[in-house]
Amino acid sequence: MKVICCNKKCRKEYSFEGSLYKSDKTNRPILVCPHCRCKHLLEFIPFEQDLRLKNIRELNLGPPAYVDLTATRIANDQRADQSGADDGDVTGWDKTADFILAIQIGTSKGVPDRRYKLRWRDVTDEGAFADVGAAGEISYNAATVLVDGATLGSGNKLCTGTPGEKKRVILQTNWQDGMESEGDNELPDSPGLYSLADEYYSEFQWALDCNSAQTGHEYEFELYEITNGVSIGTCLATITMEGYKVEGITKDKNGNVLGSCLCFLCKDNQDNSCSYIAYVLSDSVTGVYSFTGLSDNDLQYFVISWKDNTPHVFDVTDHVLQPVEP
Repeated sequence: MKVICCNKKCRKEYSFEGSLYKSDKTNRPILVCPHCRCKHLLEFIPFEQDLRLKNIRELNLGPPAYVDLTATRIANDQRADQSGADDGDVTGWDKTADFILAIQIGTSKGVPDRRYKLRWRDVTDEGAFADVGAAGEISYNAATVLVDGATLGSGNKLCTGTPGEKKRVILQTNWQDGMESEGDNELPDSPGLYSLADEYYSEFQWALDCNSAQTGHEYEFELYEITNGVSIGTCLATITMEGYKVEGITKDKNGNVLGSCLCFLCKDNQDNSCSYIAYVLSDSVTGVYSFTGLSDNDLQYFVISWKDNTPHVFDVTDHVLQPVEP
């Protein structure tokens, strides 16, 4: 029989057999945790009431143990890292492109027989977490290099991790193969279960589609344990979709392309004031300028442009430029 230690600093699993002792100071058996040496007195009380009984396979002497969420990264559909570092955010993402979310987990206690799922929320809209499903702003209808239910070996893990960081009480050399998920939102698929051994770490990878995400919005994710109905934690790596854009071409009074013009983007506040947004230099050959990453598509932007010594030229657009989808 397996036993889970009640010591909050331990919570490790061990076998009942080989852990029972006796002492001349007590006439009751003593159960000793082999990891932390925490002792439990066992008392057997006979009773004659007729009960329906069934076998149990483990004895939990305290609340269940959970894995720690230790690092996250975001990669493209070919598993090429985009975060740059553990928990690094990704911005300006093309929402027509699928991506992979990698979640590193670890434990110093041993966490047997669990199943997990992924949840998402729109940070920009201050939305609540929702399960990743077949439809929605973030869904599992992605096509990547991942294979649903496949084993994830150390050669394909994305998170690097460093011992001693927050919550990371595991040794990086103790790697346990993780799992991949594509086309559904369970790891492993039901009725399968995943067990993480004492002092080990691993990684899950989810294939995700963001085609219905909102332009310019930021999204974050939560690892959720289905078995006990509890959130493991929120992923620090977030992904922000590419924002709206304003584009144009700088030309002279005769309609000919005039390159290398300084262009300033402003927004009409509609109260006799305006807000400066950014500036760019138009292309020296094509005259094209582009402002990207705008958070809205309000019909109230305008561009001021000029170029010195050619001779001096200056112009401004109407105050009704409307940003478009990227």
